[in-house]
Amino acid sequence: MAEVIAQHARRPLDLACRYGGEEFAVILFQTNPAQLKATGEAIRAQVQALGIDHPGSTHGVITLSGGTAVVRPCAGRSLHVLIQLADEALYAAKREGRNCIRGNEREPGSENTGRFRRRGVLRVVS
Repeated sequence: MAEVIAQHARRPLDLACRYGGEEFAVILFQTNPAQLKATGEAIRAQVQALGIDHPGSTHGVITLSGGTAVVRPCAGRSLHVLIQLADEALYAAKREGRNCIRGNEREPGSENTGRFRRRGVLRVVS
């Protein structure tokens, strides 16, 4: 499953990684909501096509639920807002029956997510 996901992070600034126990994150550089949804759907379909047995699933195989979000980096905004928006979309996919991709196109607002500060390296501060 991880190999399928990693195949979609092809460009130099793209990243695929495990994020928690059963979660993965795919960060795609300069990608619009339609491209994200298409990539997410391709990953979802390929994971299901692996046919890995999962007796506890209504589909009988391992499936993938995913949430997407787009955030433009700017002063005063942290990466945590991206995680928050993607997580909201993920839980929408889970509420809507799982094995699907949902996008969060809400514009980041006043979420209390910390901010970036540059002092040699980028780090998140609150």
